[in-house]
Amino acid sequence: RSFQRNRWGNFLTATRWEHVFSPQVRLNTRFSFTQYRFLDKDEYRNRPAKTGYENFFRSRIRDLGINSDLDVFVTNHWQVKAGAGLVLHHFEPGNSKMNNYSEGEVYSNTGFTNPSRVWENSLYLENPVSFNRLNFNAGIRLAGFFTKEKTYFYPEPRFSVSLEILENLRLKGSYAEMHQLVHMFENQVAGFGTEFFFPSTGKIPPSASRIFTLGLEKENEHFQAGIDFYLKKMANLVSMKEGESFQGNAIDWQGRVEPGTGRAKGMEIFLRKKSGNLTGWISYTLAKSDRQFAGINEGRTFPYQFDRRHNLNLVVSYKLSDK
Repeated sequence: RSFQRNRWGNFLTATRWEHVFSPQVRLNTRFSFTQYRFLDKDEYRNRPAKTGYENFFRSRIRDLGINSDLDVFVTNHWQVKAGAGLVLHHFEPGNSKMNNYSEGEVYSNTGFTNPSRVWENSLYLENPVSFNRLNFNAGIRLAGFFTKEKTYFYPEPRFSVSLEILENLRLKGSYAEMHQLVHMFENQVAGFGTEFFFPSTGKIPPSASRIFTLGLEKENEHFQAGIDFYLKKMANLVSMKEGESFQGNAIDWQGRVEPGTGRAKGMEIFLRKKSGNLTGWISYTLAKSDRQFAGINEGRTFPYQFDRRHNLNLVVSYKLSDK
């Protein structure tokens, strides 16, 4: 007899405390714990021949975090937002155990990746300002990642602006930089797309992205319409080398991945009807997402798994009566 069992899932718990110092000052603090894990067990037994084997593999990540956000309403047009966060990541990229049975004897082989703890902290400051025709928000976030081999520190500026150039017609734009400590790999063998999570290390830096957006929006009491363009450039991405798999073995995972870059760009057109018995919206997106790795696809750019060139959405509602 033989069988294979796969189990994966998430667990999340969180609590929030809010304190109002005054009508202009408010503090929110959150404590959270999350866990993701994946289990794989394969078993085969040939009882007449007294042979068989058992394979067991586990991968998981646990996070314990605290975040605080302070909102200060300086005036009716100016708000200051500040905050800090601290997260302890506990990674177990992959622990495996294999037992071989032959003539009543058991031969065991255990392989595991050493669990790693990584601290992630952040500080941010934003200044949303609003006027009749102009709204903008300028801010910066300081991100720090403390691994066993190396410390990473990044300033992350972000800016957004909205300007009413004609009556009810707004021009919008934004820019942001972000970094991510956790790298995700999707197993290429399992048909259901198993995901594994690994931390940045001294050899593998955090992934980075820069996002640009630009758009026009027209809105009145009956209709809302808009067109948006975006461009996202990504660096320090990683993917499994061709022919590699983490299924059942995550030892020496750093030597089995490939560094690369990515890009996503697109345009979305949006139209919404807000009043009357017949309401709804329609949108069309033209988008492209690709990746490039020196050791994959002969170094040529290829579409990413979430690449959807054309996407059309339509939602219609009709009010039959007041009830």
